[in-house]
Amino acid sequence: MNTWFNNWVIWFDGFVHSIGFHFFTIPALAVGILMILVGAVHWRNQKKRDKTSKEKRQETLNTYLNKEAAA
Repeated sequence: MNTWFNNWVIWFDGFVHSIGFHFFTIPALAVGILMILVGAVHWRNQKKRDKTSKEKRQETLNTYLNKEAAA
């Protein structure tokens, strides 16, 4: 492994411990934040799909009922 990389990892680990975190905490926080963002976007898109689907079902039902009433 490269010497500069080893030195960087040792420095970063020391820096992170000096502010009260462990080496794996920052990546774990980043993944947690990403999961929350992805979940929020998914929830928003699902609400849009549900609304569109409900409107489409209602339109289809109204069309069917109008055909039945005309017959």
